[in-house]
Amino acid sequence: MALGMTVADVRERVSYGELLDWMAYTEEMGPLNGHVRVEWAIARAVAPFLKDVTPRDLMAWPKEAPKPATPDEVFGVLMDAARKNKKD
Repeated sequence: MALGMTVADVRERVSYGELLDWMAYTEEMGPLNGHVRVEWAIARAVAPFLKDVTPRDLMAWPKEAPKPATPDEVFGVLMDAARKNKKD
C-alpha cells in the first residue's frame, strides 16, 4: 500500500476477508515492518530456551496499553518515594 493512503482508501481496496488473512499472517509470522521482523525472528529463536515465554513476551511490538494507575496506586508511589527520601 502506498504512503499517504487514508483509511477510506484502504477500506475501498481491502476486503474484510483479506484483512483477516493479513491479521492471521502477522499473528503467525510477525510484523510486516522489516526492522521489527528482525526482532521477531530473534524472539522466535530465543523463546524455546526460556521457561514459560512466548516470542510475543520478548517483543516491544505489539504491547497492550498499560492500564491507568488508580489514585491509590499513585499515592502509594509518592509515599514510598517520600519515605525513601526521608531515610537518605
